[in-house]
Amino acid sequence: MLLKQLTQIQEALESYFISGVESVMDAVQSTPGLAVIAPEYKEEIKSGSGSQFGDRISALLGDVANVVTVAGALPALPAAIQSALSLLSK
Repeated sequence: MLLKQLTQIQEALESYFISGVESVMDAVQSTPGLAVIAPEYKEEIKSGSGSQFGDRISALLGDVANVVTVAGALPALPAAIQSALSLLSK
């Protein structure tokens, strides 16, 4: 199950330029739902710090979400900077 979820995240990242940030965030956000249906995954996540598996998965999901969030905001940055410069020049 986890492998399937990680594959879904990988596919969403590979198609990011086509489908955008939403498919990546959907894949990342649905991964914790595995704890509901996969008892072994739930136990690893529950064990918290000290669990290499849980720590690695949490770090991976956090990193993917952070990168995609920043990348999603980048296209709006030039317009925001232009607006700010325009307001400052008045």
